[in-house]
Amino acid sequence: MAPLRLPKLDTRLSVISSLVPQCALAADIGADHGRLSCHLLGRDICQSMIVSDISEDSLKKAIQLLQKHGLRERARFVVADGLLAVQEPVDAVIITGLGGQSIADMLAHSAHLGQASLILSAQTQTELLRTKLMHTGYTIAQELIVNADGRYYTAILAQRGQVSYSARELFIGPTLRGTHSAKVSDYIDWRSKVLARTRDCESIQKQWLEEEIECALRNEQSHL
Repeated sequence: MAPLRLPKLDTRLSVISSLVPQCALAADIGADHGRLSCHLLGRDICQSMIVSDISEDSLKKAIQLLQKHGLRERARFVVADGLLAVQEPVDAVIITGLGGQSIADMLAHSAHLGQASLILSAQTQTELLRTKLMHTGYTIAQELIVNADGRYYTAILAQRGQVSYSARELFIGPTLRGTHSAKVSDYIDWRSKVLARTRDCESIQKQWLEEEIECALRNEQSHL
């Protein structure tokens, strides 16, 4: 019998999956329907996974999906709040779909991260998340831009290492790279428009974004 085709990932999950390193054990925190876990196991990017969600109903959907694709035996399913699901050393931790503050709070209260790579994609407050990573002893190895349904996000790969980012790097992102779904200049332009609508924007932040747009456009034109 031919193997079942794995479920197709949406644009955001596809970019996130590209940052996950080949590893023996990873944890998908807030796995929801389990599509990302199914992809990582089915493509043998991760040999085994902790698949976790705070919702038992959501986790049942993930169990059913992995069972359908013959991957259930390679996963351990845990109903838990955030990183409470991780009670042993893992090689990678994936957290997506939450605000930057929520992810930062998780990182601050976890005792089992060890040397794990972190693959993170926040809905909001990415600057705050970058700051927490720096203060927790992580360096941002990659940060990819994603455009999904007209909104921009970034996906971060963070690894253990001491680093000191400037206020500008924390605000914009020290290692931004475009993807098939979005260019750096598009993302910066979008952020500039969002910032213009807020009351608490600082003039220096506007200046940083204007300079970054010019720099991104020059880089993109040089690669044409």
